[in-house]
Amino acid sequence: MSSLEIYIGKSKYTINCQDSEKGKLTKLSESLNKRVNELSLKLRGVDEKTILMLSAITIEEELSKVNSSRENGQNPDDKLQQEYKNTIEILTKNIEDIAIYIEKLANNIQKS
Repeated sequence: MSSLEIYIGKSKYTINCQDSEKGKLTKLSESLNKRVNELSLKLRGVDEKTILMLSAITIEEELSKVNSSRENGQNPDDKLQQEYKNTIEILTKNIEDIAIYIEKLANNIQKS
């Protein structure tokens, strides 16, 4: 067993873990730290304890959605893939609209 120092928000924590778990715990703590820092930027002036609590609630909500999907026989990855496809379709449409707009601008400039 060894100790691992992790940083979440403005705080440093030392936790004991198996050597084989260090990489996984480091990655998870970095992800949590990113979430906490992003939330801190959105909620300036809110104390760190509240930010940590809100981060935990957000994580619980995400887990609840995944578990609910599994209980309903859906694969969470399928939902993510569909959301990804929808996002790509929207982006493609927006790019096409921008291309049309630029083409119209170019035509107007050429006419001038």
